[in-house]
Amino acid sequence: MLQSELMVAALACRDSNPELGMISQYNDFVHRLSDKLVSHSKVLQAHFQKAFGAEGRRRLEAFVTALANDASKRSMTAAGYCQNAAVLFRDVSLLERRDLERFSAHRAAEFGLPVATCASSEHRQAASD
Repeated sequence: MLQSELMVAALACRDSNPELGMISQYNDFVHRLSDKLVSHSKVLQAHFQKAFGAEGRRRLEAFVTALANDASKRSMTAAGYCQNAAVLFRDVSLLERRDLERFSAHRAAEFGLPVATCASSEHRQAASD
């Protein structure tokens, strides 16, 4: 959700507020946390595959599209959207790598989305070490 929200903000504010530099900030976010983002993507793919079998890929794509559409809708209706997005980008740029999951879950909870922690056995093992 966080990655979708940042991507939508970067694109939505690119022309109206180019001075905010959100495209480069989004690229920095993805580059800085790429290994974690890829790892989490794999966990999400595995979850959808396990939960929905042959429909897993299609369901995952629909889920990711719904997240982006929701963020896009907010970008068109929220007053001060780009300024608020600039604050989000600042907060994300200050994140320590270890805090990405906590920050993302907290952000989702702010929108009233139920957040359950799901991690692969590799993630759980690393956390317990």
